[in-house]
Amino acid sequence: RPETQNTLYIRGTYVLNAQFNKDKVKFYASSAFQNGRTNEGQQILAWYAALDFKYKIIPKLTLAVGAEVFSGKDAMDTLNTKYNSFNSYFGSGHSFNGHMDYFTDIPVHTKNAGLMNPYLKLAYKANEKTNLNADFHYFALQNNYVDQNIAIDKNLGIETDIYLQRKIHPMAQVQLGYSFMLGSESMEIIRGGDNEQWAHWAYVMLTVKPKNTLMLQK
Repeated sequence: RPETQNTLYIRGTYVLNAQFNKDKVKFYASSAFQNGRTNEGQQILAWYAALDFKYKIIPKLTLAVGAEVFSGKDAMDTLNTKYNSFNSYFGSGHSFNGHMDYFTDIPVHTKNAGLMNPYLKLAYKANEKTNLNADFHYFALQNNYVDQNIAIDKNLGIETDIYLQRKIHPMAQVQLGYSFMLGSESMEIIRGGDNEQWAHWAYVMLTVKPKNTLMLQK
């Protein structure tokens, strides 16, 4: 039987984080770089950057301003043979980029053009058990995407997430939320659907985090 030769391609991800906390101010910065090769053997050159600034306006109200940027491929640069779309393999999709989950898989959901997500968030702590939040996201492609031989507008749309978190037990929390997206024509090209339709959803989520492990004995 002839010998079989397999080729293993490896992707490397290198991350640097920085954090600063003092009194009413919290600042967080993160950057990442990816190299290696894709499963098809294409060379990878991709990056990610994030900034988050929080300020406690009053004891119960916190304002957060920040942005996330995922690199993407410039479809206008036909001479570029590298894979430039950053992939957050180990991230939690629903925790970032809005609650409507338009962008949980960045390469697939932006058609490899990358994503920019500047945001503004308000968090109001009503009491020890209840928090009310409002998040506002502006989505845009990080790089050029070509449709019908024309580079489309990078603006994708605006998403608003409003949600209430209530601690109902030391190990359980319930969250009620409502979100809506005002998508652009480019969003329709990238993610499908009809940008003239009102895109929205409401949900109830129960989260249980056991603190102790119960051992069953015979």
